[in-house]
Amino acid sequence: MAESQVTSPSSDANPDFDDDTLKAIATVYLEEGNKEYRRKEASNALSFYTQGIQVKCKDDVLNAKLYSNRATAHFYVGNYQETLNDATAAVTLEPAFIKAIERGASACIKLKRYEEATTWCDKGLAVSFVKFYILLHS
Repeated sequence: MAESQVTSPSSDANPDFDDDTLKAIATVYLEEGNKEYRRKEASNALSFYTQGIQVKCKDDVLNAKLYSNRATAHFYVGNYQETLNDATAAVTLEPAFIKAIERGASACIKLKRYEEATTWCDKGLAVSFVKFYILLHS
């Protein structure tokens, strides 16, 4: 069976998988999606990221990366509303995820939702300021 035809287990469909196993499976999908994206195969990358999300592991950081990377792939192919949806999901899971914040702002600009883009930019500036402040005082 080809890699793109592999179906992912979900925590609902496979109660025998513990979360470490689900996390490992989702990580493989993330890595495969990243490989496809680097090859400029965004539609394949979208499929892998989606499969990784569908695994439903309990690791918020990993899920945020999957959503953020899928947002990037959506942006690459011009799916700006899907980009915004995934950036929002990533930031919901990890509020300081600057890559997702940047992608959300970029999607808003493409969608001509400038006030919303400003809100995303403000959020990004606040996160950057806090990170800089912590770095300065550590």
